[in-house]
Amino acid sequence: MAKFFIPNARDIKVATMIVKAVLENPREKLVLLIDGKEFTLSDEMASAFLKIVSEIAEGGMVAIEALETQMTTQEAADHLGFSRPTLIKLLDEYNIEVTKVGRHRRIAFSEVKKLQFLIQANQQQAIRNLQKLEVELGLLELKK
Repeated sequence: MAKFFIPNARDIKVATMIVKAVLENPREKLVLLIDGKEFTLSDEMASAFLKIVSEIAEGGMVAIEALETQMTTQEAADHLGFSRPTLIKLLDEYNIEVTKVGRHRRIAFSEVKKLQFLIQANQQQAIRNLQKLEVELGLLELKK
């Protein structure tokens, strides 16, 4: 859900001063000072911040919303370390929600992380089952 920000006169004045300072010092990194600690913003974060501040300096309302990252099946497969065909089988096996864009599947990053968690949980259960079987067969003694 989007968070809306409607600037007041003070916000507009502060935003205008920030934009002016950045324009006067274009080669300087953007640094935030919070409680005596300095945080240097990456170029990408500084660019996003300046777009917001520039809009506020002009008196504009700003809406901020986190977008769910959508991945292609190849991107998700690369992220998880699987081949794309294996990933597609796992998506079906674990009933992972996908979105179709034409004939192509898109997977929300949160669903990719969910799949990763489910696979790891399944692997851990399989290991526990093997250990239990080894004990039952007398191949492994549990330390007390």
